[in-house]
Amino acid sequence: MAPCRTTAIRRSARVALISAAVALCSARVPTQSATQYAILDLATLGGSTATGHDIDEFGGAMVGQSQTSTGAYHAFVQGRAGLKDLGTLGGPQSAAFAVGAGIIVGQADTAAGEHHAFSYQMFGSGSMVDLGTLGGAWSAAYGVAADGTIVGASQAATDTRLRAFAYRSGAMSPLAVDLGGDSVARAAADTLIVGYACTSSNASCRAFSSRDGTATMLDSFGGDSVANGVNINGQIVGTSALGDRTTRHAFLFTNGAMTDLGTLGGPNSEAFDVNARGEVVGTSDATGGGPRAFLWRNGAMTDLNTLIASGSGWILQSASAVSDGGQIVGTGLLNGTSRGFLLTPPIDLALFLGGTRSQLDSNLPHGAEVGRTITWVISALAAADDGITVYGARMTDTVTGPAEYVSATSQTGDTCAVTPTVVTCDLAPFDTIGLGNEIVVKARTTGPGHLSHTAVISGDSSDPNSNNSVSETNWAVALSTLTLTPSTLAGGKASSARVTLTDIAPVSDALVRLSSSRPDIAPVPSTIDVPSTTTSRAFNIIPKVVAESTPVEISATYGQVTVTQTLTVVPPALTQLSLTPTTVIGGCGTSAGKIVLSGSAPDGGASVALSNTNSMAIVPATVSVPAGASTVAFTVGTKTVTTPAVGSITAGYAGASKTLAFTVRPIRVRTLSLSPNPANGGATVQATFTLECAAPAGGIVVSLSGSNTTVAAPTVTSVTVPAGATSGSFSVRTSHVATSTNVSVYASAYGVRKTATLTVNP
Repeated sequence: MAPCRTTAIRRSARVALISAAVALCSARVPTQSATQYAILDLATLGGSTATGHDIDEFGGAMVGQSQTSTGAYHAFVQGRAGLKDLGTLGGPQSAAFAVGAGIIVGQADTAAGEHHAFSYQMFGSGSMVDLGTLGGAWSAAYGVAADGTIVGASQAATDTRLRAFAYRSGAMSPLAVDLGGDSVARAAADTLIVGYACTSSNASCRAFSSRDGTATMLDSFGGDSVANGVNINGQIVGTSALGDRTTRHAFLFTNGAMTDLGTLGGPNSEAFDVNARGEVVGTSDATGGGPRAFLWRNGAMTDLNTLIASGSGWILQSASAVSDGGQIVGTGLLNGTSRGFLLTPPIDLALFLGGTRSQLDSNLPHGAEVGRTITWVISALAAADDGITVYGARMTDTVTGPAEYVSATSQTGDTCAVTPTVVTCDLAPFDTIGLGNEIVVKARTTGPGHLSHTAVISGDSSDPNSNNSVSETNWAVALSTLTLTPSTLAGGKASSARVTLTDIAPVSDALVRLSSSRPDIAPVPSTIDVPSTTTSRAFNIIPKVVAESTPVEISATYGQVTVTQTLTVVPPALTQLSLTPTTVIGGCGTSAGKIVLSGSAPDGGASVALSNTNSMAIVPATVSVPAGASTVAFTVGTKTVTTPAVGSITAGYAGASKTLAFTVRPIRVRTLSLSPNPANGGATVQATFTLECAAPAGGIVVSLSGSNTTVAAPTVTSVTVPAGATSGSFSVRTSHVATSTNVSVYASAYGVRKTATLTVNP
């Protein structure tokens, strides 16, 4: 970076060309058109005034001189780590002129009252190192190259002249440039060192450049000249007197030619630094008088005061340096007091979701139980063509919906203030070539429903793009309902319980907590998992058998909501008596009976009483439902009857009863067949019949008849089926007919007949 200029700590200037105004150090300029710069006060060490001298490669450290609370002036560094007093070499005062390659250089008073050049390793011991002199009592370091070479000026032991020096590998050596008067090295870039050298008694002075021990004197505009800055392309800037030897103009020396950069309307100007793009900063007299800081680019000089917000209170007097990224350090008046400043050009500030450093995902969990926290990870970045350190950026994150912020943390030094609905983070300085800053914000969900957050980043300088905000949506879930179907049941039966949420369960599923006031009677699982694809899930509750009606409170909890329903467990009751069939053939038929309880039978079983009003039915006095079962089967027998016997069967248990009508009927003819059929008139047909079951003791008399006995008639009027037999037969006589005739033949038992149709043909 370019060196800073002469300060009060240095002895009086030996060359009239060197401005008495406090000088500034480097910053950088963006490629886009600069519309408005952000301005930052470099602050003080407790006093009222300060000057800004230089800035490092990416704007992470600015150096200069500040008044302390005691009135002394000390070298300082300001930047990522905040403001720091660099102290002195034992004397009262010091000044930092340049910073680069992690090294701060300048001049400090020693305990012996001498003024010596110093270096300060920003990432080293944290104390000044006295660079000594060339033998005299005075030295100052004005610049530092990327390889750590320090340049400046020192008195030698032989006289009081100043000699330009280069400090390398712990040794200070004079440069091979000596015109008989003072020589001063002002800046260095790579192996090129620039400054000025004067003739004897400093009668005249010329800017020089030196590389590899060979010095070259530069042209001038007719009078004395001074080289103040140089970039990596070998471009040199400074100031040169015109032919009148009084007026001086800033120059840019490139490709062997010196360009007059003009002024801001006044007579004089001086350039202090040039960046890699050939953009130049310095100070110039303005129209109407007074020094003003300038930026020269693309052939035009611009007053930097026109590139900051009006009404800022600043008058920018001198710009010391410009970095490749476009940040400018200098000195001006803030409400009438001399202060150092940092200008930052427009930057594309942007926010991104997720962690650029940690690689953490944002918006987790996706869907959350009410009362749990959602984590949002937001990264702040900035873009520029070259490295810039962003100062004064702020991120504001606002939550809407049922949630409140609980914390905002950062590993990048950001300072965040948290309210229930807004997080405001003053972002620590970050550069445009790094990973930016990362903030982890946690919000606690306070109720069910959809929620969102929107983060916005802002800075003091203008932003050419609109990617300054990010938003995310999420939802919080709580328990909505708990249902029990049925809510009253006997032990051993299942009640279908269903939990329903206010929204789709979170991606990680919803673990609903369950409890029972009587787990000994109606146990429930401790939790039930509702899958993330749905809003509800059912489970069964199977209570145990109770001797008396018992209410049990079933509770479900999720998302700070508890819903309780009452499950009433009752003793088992008789719910059904079934008989299949309810009309049975006496003597040989049975009916399958079944008892059904509303729940499981208790230990020892359930004894169900049976009663019967049908004297021809054979019914057990009791049946027992086994313990744990809810049904039992039994059989109803019958006696032989000649006429239907009607009555009822009743089951009774625990005060409840069920009654069914039951009929016992006589045996009937099941089938009647004729062969041959059809038959020719005059033929005899053989008839065979079967009974529904075997004839009882004493047999069964089956009566025989026909519908048209002139055509066909049984040869006998009845047949007796002996006990134990199930069938009988008889003959049917037919007569000649003129046309085919259908005749019914009947076989009857106990008044119920069976019919068969016989076709008699001519």
